[in-house]
Amino acid sequence: MRQRREATATRGAVRRRAGRAGRALPAAAVVLALVGGAIAASPAIGQEADGGEVRVVARKLSGGKVEVGLQQRQADDSWSDRHLPSARLLPTSAPIGGWLASSPLTLPVGEVRIAARRLAGGRVEFGLQQRRADDSWGDRQLPRARFLPADARTDGWLASSPVSLTFLPDSQPVPPHETAARALLAGEVGADPQEFRLESSERVHWSDTSLGCPEPGYFYAAVVVPGYRLVFTLDGTSYQLHTNDDGSQAVVCNTGR
Repeated sequence: MRQRREATATRGAVRRRAGRAGRALPAAAVVLALVGGAIAASPAIGQEADGGEVRVVARKLSGGKVEVGLQQRQADDSWSDRHLPSARLLPTSAPIGGWLASSPLTLPVGEVRIAARRLAGGRVEFGLQQRRADDSWGDRQLPRARFLPADARTDGWLASSPVSLTFLPDSQPVPPHETAARALLAGEVGADPQEFRLESSERVHWSDTSLGCPEPGYFYAAVVVPGYRLVFTLDGTSYQLHTNDDGSQAVVCNTGR
């Protein structure tokens, strides 16, 4: 299913083609849809930090899996004990570059989950997402220091730089790029736009007007286009869409189970 959509005469893109830590992680962030078993009810984190700042903690286990957790900054500026999601292991078989997410943890600001992905060269990148009022997950928030190095010591906990969380309003307006992406998918799949679950939304800068999904036989202006990479799911099928900043250009890049 190939379809492009744009609001101007310029050819756009909307085609089909988701305890404690010691040292700081060496630079960057994650989202983990982690492995293993059924996801249990979200464990609640203490109220001491009232939202505020959190940091991702991670360690490499024997065998190559990576375990993740979360700490909150407390009123005395120290860090809380580690809070471990029930699903928190990044498997060695995780695809390179593919984001996975942990099960949620409940904070005073609402639910959050840890994101993670394996990178070429053996490093692991981490980030955080907050659950929105419509039950979808917000954009990934990437700590400045967010990479677990390939040579990290086994069983040694490392910590990212802090991330500031915010209280989300009870009713958040849906951003225009997401509205456009939902409308495109609805037209292609024949489903209601709200039936699609937003799994991830990542801010990107496309290198040209193809939005990262060039179609054979077409030429695209070589200008940087700010936009988003979104992943939706419906009935076990995932859909990846690329948009520009305001959703006037969008392309469904791929689907898969």
